[in-house]
Amino acid sequence: MFQLLFLLRGKVRATIDDAVWDCVGPTVITIHPSVVHGFEFSKAAQGYVLTLDQSVLFGKHYEQQADRFAPLFLEPLQMQFAPAADVLERIEALLIQMMKEFEANSTAMR
Repeated sequence: MFQLLFLLRGKVRATIDDAVWDCVGPTVITIHPSVVHGFEFSKAAQGYVLTLDQSVLFGKHYEQQADRFAPLFLEPLQMQFAPAADVLERIEALLIQMMKEFEANSTAMR
């Protein structure tokens, strides 16, 4: 499973294989499934972890978009966001919407 850590506020110390990254939000970290990783968050940290199956990013239905996403997951990356409030609000709103949709689908399956 691929992971994207969206740290909107606060700090994280990310251990990525043998490297240690000290990051301050707003930032995103991409993690390939084969990478050993761990996170230590500050008390003020706020964010989301999005876990995606490989078929979602590179599956048959998404072949045309695969070239767009592949560079993000070839190796771990840390990308700082511009601290524009409207951009962060939009990203957080999209992540919250995905979480609500997942919860609704999980409830419907029971």
